[in-house]
Amino acid sequence: MLAGRVLLSLLALLILVGTALGEEPTKNNVSINTTPDLWLSNGIIGIDFHSWGSDNFQYPLGSNNLWYGGGIRFAIRYDGVFKWSHNGWLPSAPALSVVESMHLVDDTPEKKVAVGVVADANIEIKTEVTLLKDKKWVAVIYTIKNKANQSLSVKFYQGADFDVYHMSFWNDAGKYDPELNLLYQWDTRGHPYVGIASPLKPTKYDVTYWWSMWNRIRSDSLANGTSYSGDVGVAFEWDLGTLHPGEERVIPVIIAAGSSLEELKSEVAEGLNFLAPKPYIEWVKVVPETPEMLEEYTILASVRNPSDKPVTVTLWCNETGLLVEYDDQLLIPPANKSQTLTIPPHSNVTFSFKYKHYWRWLKPFEIITGSDINTVKEILKLVPNEKIPEIIRSSLKIWEIVEYATLTGAKPTITYHYNLRSNEVLNSQNISTRVVVPLVKIDSLIYSIGIGVISGTFTGVGLSGIFAPEPTTTAIGGILLIGEGLTSLLVKEGIKIATDPDSDYTQPVVLEPITIPELDEYPDNPVKDMVKQYTLLASEAKAFSEAWAKYLGAKMVKDTEWERRQLVSAYYYLNLLVNDYAVLKEKAEVAIDYLQSMGLNITEEDVSYVKKNITENGLPEIEVELLKKFGLSNEEINAAKDIVLMLPNETIINYNETILGGMEVQQTVLGWIANNLTTEINEVGFVNATVDVDPDTINLKSKGKWITAYIEIPGYDVSKINISTVYLNGIIPAINDPKYGFVRNPEIKDRDGNGYPELMVKFDRQEVKRVLRGGNVTLFVIGEIDDKFFVGNGEIRVMLGCC
Repeated sequence: MLAGRVLLSLLALLILVGTALGEEPTKNNVSINTTPDLWLSNGIIGIDFHSWGSDNFQYPLGSNNLWYGGGIRFAIRYDGVFKWSHNGWLPSAPALSVVESMHLVDDTPEKKVAVGVVADANIEIKTEVTLLKDKKWVAVIYTIKNKANQSLSVKFYQGADFDVYHMSFWNDAGKYDPELNLLYQWDTRGHPYVGIASPLKPTKYDVTYWWSMWNRIRSDSLANGTSYSGDVGVAFEWDLGTLHPGEERVIPVIIAAGSSLEELKSEVAEGLNFLAPKPYIEWVKVVPETPEMLEEYTILASVRNPSDKPVTVTLWCNETGLLVEYDDQLLIPPANKSQTLTIPPHSNVTFSFKYKHYWRWLKPFEIITGSDINTVKEILKLVPNEKIPEIIRSSLKIWEIVEYATLTGAKPTITYHYNLRSNEVLNSQNISTRVVVPLVKIDSLIYSIGIGVISGTFTGVGLSGIFAPEPTTTAIGGILLIGEGLTSLLVKEGIKIATDPDSDYTQPVVLEPITIPELDEYPDNPVKDMVKQYTLLASEAKAFSEAWAKYLGAKMVKDTEWERRQLVSAYYYLNLLVNDYAVLKEKAEVAIDYLQSMGLNITEEDVSYVKKNITENGLPEIEVELLKKFGLSNEEINAAKDIVLMLPNETIINYNETILGGMEVQQTVLGWIANNLTTEINEVGFVNATVDVDPDTINLKSKGKWITAYIEIPGYDVSKINISTVYLNGIIPAINDPKYGFVRNPEIKDRDGNGYPELMVKFDRQEVKRVLRGGNVTLFVIGEIDDKFFVGNGEIRVMLGCC
């Protein structure tokens, strides 16, 4: 009775152990996949292949001397996730999915090559099998790729359960040969030998009971066992380390058979020799992992030479995919896309390829000033809605993405793809890098799109006022056409912000007022006031875009001083633009009320009439001349015409909603540009200073000589400020001529009594006036102290008085 209880207890214990490790199937009842994707044979051996492994191996061909009862299977582990190569009776775990079934890619009497792919959302594994004529071995190359958007820590396992002489597996035995990296099995009654080997030294290996082998793979506990007698299984583990997004690793193996151990080892050595003479790319990565536009980055590729002799390799790195057609110029000569190095025996060398990108990737999106009408049509299709102009809604959608990226700390990126290959190397590898795009670039694009809609609407309304069957006053139509020309300038400058850097970055940018004599010919009214405000905005946008382009030019060549000066200059003009855009919106509301009170109610017939006239005759001469006056080319004028024709009729009929809605979008986006530019300034790393500008009020008509600034920097000795580096708005240098007493003996005192002394510097008043406009203005002072750059600001009021 006691013996029965003990037996029951042992059975219960075995059940518990079996549950923990995975239920062991009875081999006689194992259901294997008998319908392989592919059967390969060279007349001596035969092997079937599924995308996830093999079930059947025949040697000699047609015999039952070898059978993969458990088959050859692989498994993958990354960041705590484990998956088998297939679903089946293996210890419980998810499986990868078949992406490409095993299929022949080369089929000749001399060689057969087959490929298959399995994957999940994060990892992809390609299996490439080569079977040569008259050989007793087959070469298998696994390529493991990180498909995720983040780096992964990866391990790869190769397991095999060779049941020699079919179902007599209890007579099998297995061993590990470290010299050949060979795991092999044989039947102790003298039947064939079979094994699996790799030129890559494994992290771990195991020779053990077949079901224990699969469970040890599942639990990441291979034990480096070297021999086992009985129903044996064998396994390799390779710890691949960290794979970055797009990065690949290659694991080559040989499966071989022989009538004796000596023949097996000879076949394995020949198979390894097939792999070994050719170096292979072991890993590739990008440094830094996520570079910024204008930042140089390096693609590194480690190539392994597993042979006994030095090998000279020429490796090519070619950009592929997305941006080949219209990408920016790569700032390296084409010859530098290849590198030739000699690799010592059994060693690795690292190839490196340097790249740098800038802004021409935005060229395809120049939908306002460009001539590709199909691009515009595609944008118009993005968010169909009869009530709101589609192009504004598209802008809002992009803006939402930018807003989300800013709030979450993410940054917009654009992906570049590269392929590394060589005739001397066994494999090729692909890698991608995500280059961060500064948000101000995206913002400026949205700004340009929305302004373009307003521009087209002005043209439509202006032309309706002139040509409609029941026109309002020609004066209003003319003023609106002038407004359209000014908005076209804003578009052009917005696009400029989003495109190329300016190599002539050492030239200061000054505010150049735009004057339009034709505007003075029309009577004063709210519409004219709105258009006058546009003239101010156009000059400020032009100054901002020029300063921003020069900042990028200085940043590209790492000229630190000018980079900071032009960044502060751009920030100054952007602040003017933001403040004056708010005034424009107020004036636009008054102007639209005035237009409607004057009876400018545009009908469907009016718009149809105008569009028909434009289609047949082009834009009227008055509009063409105005656009040319504002510097638009014939191509840009044709694009403006096309945009007017494509604007939905409701956009022009409901011009009040369109103009005000567009301005609201642009005002918000300008705020985002300012915020992102503030971030850019913070990332540059300025020391914060306090600046008081005197006088507080400046009359542009006055004849004074100096503008004075008092600079205070808590924690620093202001006497150490290098006067030669001090600039107002990054443009106007502080007076540094020793003929002036305030230069020879700088005044330093605590004027406000807060315990921090201030340094007095002066600027030429006439030069300062060149960057000012009426109203409240924030001025910035930049300079250097203790080898660090500082920036501070002070507000003044600018008057347009007569004396």
